[in-house]
Amino acid sequence: MTERVEAKVVINDNEAAAAIFGKQDEHLNLLEQSLGIRVIARGEEITIIGSPEQVEQGKEIFSQLKEYFQAGNHIGRHEINYAIRSAKSGVKGALSSLGKDIVLVTARGKQLKAKTLGQRDYINNIRKNDIVFSIGPAGSGKTYLAVAMAVNALRKKEINRLILTRPAVEAGEKLGFLPGIFRKRLIPI
Repeated sequence: MTERVEAKVVINDNEAAAAIFGKQDEHLNLLEQSLGIRVIARGEEITIIGSPEQVEQGKEIFSQLKEYFQAGNHIGRHEINYAIRSAKSGVKGALSSLGKDIVLVTARGKQLKAKTLGQRDYINNIRKNDIVFSIGPAGSGKTYLAVAMAVNALRKKEINRLILTRPAVEAGEKLGFLPGIFRKRLIPI
């Protein structure tokens, strides 16, 4: 039988505690299921019960989430899952380091930030290099971040125009009508 230990984590901010716990403690339940720990929340104090390794991972996750929230970020399911994955892989402070670097502030005041370490590295490469090639799965933020960085450079007058293009070859799907393409009309006889 494995040794069970417990540790206490105190969050000195009611808003941070509410964000970390989630609606009806859904974030705490997700942490319990993913890490195999028992989490007991009493006010701003959290008790984590599990094996020594699991408890350390839990403490790291709560520390990251607290710092991330205090940097002015929203905590949702994505952030909880990312904190769990980074703690399980042994990466310390992955989530808390992401919330500090603002890429762009939209006209409505929304802050665009990297959501993963890979996105942060991508943004840093865009800042350092004239040309960056990026590959990855659909929906991972490659185009979104590239356009945000381009708009930011345009706002700062680092560049004086943007040229938006799209591929002229099929990428597994029909691109539709592209300007400059002449299509023959077939008239039924």
